[in-house]
Amino acid sequence: MIFCFFLLGLLTAGCSDDSGGGSSTGADNGNPGNYNPNQSMSLKLDLGSSKGAVVTDGSSNTSASVAAVHYQNALYLGIEPKLDLKDLPLFNEAGSSGATFYKVDADGNVSPALEGECDNSAEMMEDSTVECFRSGVRTELPQVKNIAIKGDQVFFLFTQNFIFRDINDDGVRCQNPWDWSSPCSCQIFKAKDSLTAMKDGSAAPALDNLECVDNYHTINQWGPTAAKPFQFDGAGNMYFYGQLPDSSQQVLYKVNKEKDADGKFVKTEIVNANICVRDYRVTQSGGIFYVGENCTNGQWGGGDGAFFRYVSSDETLKQISSGWWEYIFEPIESLTADKVLFYGPDPDSAAVAQWDSACLFEWDPALAAGSRATRLVTCNSHIWDWLDVRRSADLASFGNAEGGYFERWRKPTTADEDVGGGTTSRYTRYQAEFKNRCTIGNSETFIGGGNGLPVKNIKQTSTGEAFIVASVNLKNAGTFGCNVNVRGAHCKINNMPVIRNASGTAGVYTKASCEAASGTWVTKGQCNGTGGDPWKWQDDEAGCLADGTITSPVFTSNTWGEWYNSILYKPDEDSGGNITGHICTDHLDNPGATNASAQALYYTRNIFETRQTNSTAVVGTEYTLNNIDCTQPTDGWTTTYKGMAYVNRTSNQLSLRSATSEQVADMWMVNNLFYYTAYDTTTGQFVFVKDVADATNDTLLNNFEVYHVADSPKTRCVQFDGLNFSNNTYIFGDLDPAAADVAASLNITNGLTGRVQTMLTYH
Repeated sequence: MIFCFFLLGLLTAGCSDDSGGGSSTGADNGNPGNYNPNQSMSLKLDLGSSKGAVVTDGSSNTSASVAAVHYQNALYLGIEPKLDLKDLPLFNEAGSSGATFYKVDADGNVSPALEGECDNSAEMMEDSTVECFRSGVRTELPQVKNIAIKGDQVFFLFTQNFIFRDINDDGVRCQNPWDWSSPCSCQIFKAKDSLTAMKDGSAAPALDNLECVDNYHTINQWGPTAAKPFQFDGAGNMYFYGQLPDSSQQVLYKVNKEKDADGKFVKTEIVNANICVRDYRVTQSGGIFYVGENCTNGQWGGGDGAFFRYVSSDETLKQISSGWWEYIFEPIESLTADKVLFYGPDPDSAAVAQWDSACLFEWDPALAAGSRATRLVTCNSHIWDWLDVRRSADLASFGNAEGGYFERWRKPTTADEDVGGGTTSRYTRYQAEFKNRCTIGNSETFIGGGNGLPVKNIKQTSTGEAFIVASVNLKNAGTFGCNVNVRGAHCKINNMPVIRNASGTAGVYTKASCEAASGTWVTKGQCNGTGGDPWKWQDDEAGCLADGTITSPVFTSNTWGEWYNSILYKPDEDSGGNITGHICTDHLDNPGATNASAQALYYTRNIFETRQTNSTAVVGTEYTLNNIDCTQPTDGWTTTYKGMAYVNRTSNQLSLRSATSEQVADMWMVNNLFYYTAYDTTTGQFVFVKDVADATNDTLLNNFEVYHVADSPKTRCVQFDGLNFSNNTYIFGDLDPAAADVAASLNITNGLTGRVQTMLTYH
């Protein structure tokens, strides 16, 4: 086998021993050896003085294994791979044991934790690559593929079945140990002693201190279920997805923590063999969320008939959604109730599931059917719902008088204009929010777009705060605008109507000030009078004012007035004290409105006053806001980033936590703190980063791609593995993220074979 670990930077110890907890898991295919069908092996597990464990893939070509995961990250990020297989050195196997399962001590050192004896008589081997020769036939112990720890229980999964004993429980030699019914071969094991007893030495290492959990099924090493082959509920019961003998069908089982009276493990079928399970999660309460499909002979049909379901601890089945297969989900769990956070189609919609209709939801089985789902964010396909202020979350603050949504192309009703003794009307609040959402840029975030899955990873803190790695789209600033019909004397500058200049209410335009600003005074309109003829029709302001019988200006005819379309609000285009398109918003202030008659006849917002030069006479000018609009920016509504984001349940939006220059490949949570690895487009390097709430994130390592992160046996430290591009070496070790010089706190652990698959810290 070819492998070694090279030093990176200074190896100054930056962390000390302490107790705590955390874990991180991964999976990859193993590489089984050659097996003698007539040779048994006895196992001895030694976890004495350990504080953690590591499983590697045992690859004889670590270069290829590391390159493969790097290429996967590059494909997801949409970047060119940063290394070739030929760029990685041929690792030296010095100090490497060939083992795949190791224990980690308080100082972070590793050593093989599993030994074996062949045929119960051969000499004990010194590492977990157990080789036996019998009549010239070589036998190897299969590699440890995965481990799982729940409390004091330790479970092992090997790459395949092997003969672990010659004699069954009745003292009879197994005649055909490879038979499915034989108790002498097994793939799934459990430590006989408790983890506590093994750690403190009260249970001394001994042969056969592992016992077979199930010899009738095998666990496959591929697909999403392979990442977590063992899962647990809060009571310590174990769950696994096992393949039936001589069949391609699989069944999801529960294995009780307590054995029966005969000392046998008790299995219960949870999901039968007629359903192909793509992925599943077990909750603390014993509930199960799973993605599946009705299948034939264990064959997945491609996903069109897939469904997302929940089985409660009392075996009540509820369908969450269907017509989709790429669900990404994470339970929101407790010992008494379950919810789930997931990316997929709307569970409460009757429409056929489509890729562009998927979003991030919370689903609660305790709610009534048809109303169990809550959309947590705005997805890219629903951006117009957000822009138009038409989300269900908007109704309370920005709904109309009838309890529904405003329509931006319609004039508001009297009830919507009425402030009702308050400070602002419903329509005022709605219009201001619409303008804000239209013009805001580089802040509001949406899910969707880009290459690969819209959502790659979901994590939740112990307090229920959710974070995701996803295609996060930052909204670009649009341009707010409107269409209006103005009836009455008013100023027009650059062919757009204006009410006032930059001086505010005091700057309401007159004919003189309008013309002084290079504007045009428009006098289309009508007025009424008294004295013989109650209606005096005039087509300009001068005619109205010249009639001494005028009491107040009133405008009622649709045939009068000036239409202005596609008025754009551009505060950055202030010219001569004028803000282009301010009439779309400034009428909210109703500058100078004192005409009681006008206020009584019309909504206050729709009347403003104008005066002729050198005249005290007041003319009321009416305008009708026909619609408001938002013009899409030239570079599109959003810019997509592969980022890490916080799910803000209050605003129903995402908050991007990674920098816009960072394309995030994955994230991990250790003791409620988040870490992520990303490709920095500014420097052209991978970085390892610690997320810092409400502050600038800490870049821990530069030019370094991380693959797994977990709590370390040492205080303040995190354990990780990854690729150092500065010297093209793959390392496993720990560092202190709070150190003044993080690189100097790095400690590298030698003695492993292959690439790390699983890290566990149990202190």
